[in-house]
Amino acid sequence: MTPLINLRDRMRLFLSDHETGALRAFRGIFVFACLMIINRYFGYLDILDNVLLLLLVSALCAFMPLSGSSVVVGVAMVLNLTGLSVSIALVFLILLVVSYLLCGFYRSKKNYYVTAIPVMRQLYIPYFAPLEAGMLGTVNDLSAVICGGVVSFYLNDVRTNAASIMDEASEVNAATLLLDMVQNKMFYIYMVALITLFLTVYGVKFLRIEYAWILSVVFGVLAEFLIMLGGYIFLGLQNRIPQLVWGNIITLVFGLILTFFFRDLDYNRVERVQFEDDEYYYYVTAVPKNRIEAEQKKIQKITGD
Repeated sequence: MTPLINLRDRMRLFLSDHETGALRAFRGIFVFACLMIINRYFGYLDILDNVLLLLLVSALCAFMPLSGSSVVVGVAMVLNLTGLSVSIALVFLILLVVSYLLCGFYRSKKNYYVTAIPVMRQLYIPYFAPLEAGMLGTVNDLSAVICGGVVSFYLNDVRTNAASIMDEASEVNAATLLLDMVQNKMFYIYMVALITLFLTVYGVKFLRIEYAWILSVVFGVLAEFLIMLGGYIFLGLQNRIPQLVWGNIITLVFGLILTFFFRDLDYNRVERVQFEDDEYYYYVTAVPKNRIEAEQKKIQKITGD
């Protein structure tokens, strides 16, 4: 464990010394990965299927905040969907605009999840977003999780029915997809699972118990998994269970990594202090952070006598 803690502290020190460059690199890589996934699963516009173009856009987004980069990713989604159906793209654009307005109204600082969750869902890991928001965000970020969940479900329906949408003889269109979504029981189960995951992580991390942050990740993922599993079994969608298991394993691992890097505490050295003043008794529980003390170097001065 000591080598890992040592490595983590060195990484923290490196990132703090190069914070601006690290943030720009992260935003650029994040946008490029999102655009590649969009082209992989929603590449209906050939003109956007250009790696050099994606690299250029990602490089520009590296100098923008994540909220601005999220808008760029959303625009790329809309443009790709126009190659499938203009009406589908228009409805998706309306969903994005309404989502960003709601996130702004509720002052969510993670509105980039409006487009990140739909991208993550294509990799079967949309659950990572509410977990991270619950761990490192505020309750206001629940709006971004809800909006991202709605957008991701609609976009997934578009992908599933793409062949029917392109068939001129088919009656599948933007209106029927929206109607099917609001009538789909799995839609509500999915939304409840995302919300439950967020609220469980956000609530458990504040409990005054040992390993609260680790337990928040475990209980949050477990609660979401049971809800989704029950929904799949109830609706006869057992073929999706392997994807659910895979997505939750990845989410759990990412959650534990986040805990290690941002909230790793040494519960073996808990200190409890009691003191008083003229009016109150105070009971304080102090949990030290799990870190390695910097190596002390001894310098010996040699003189020639």
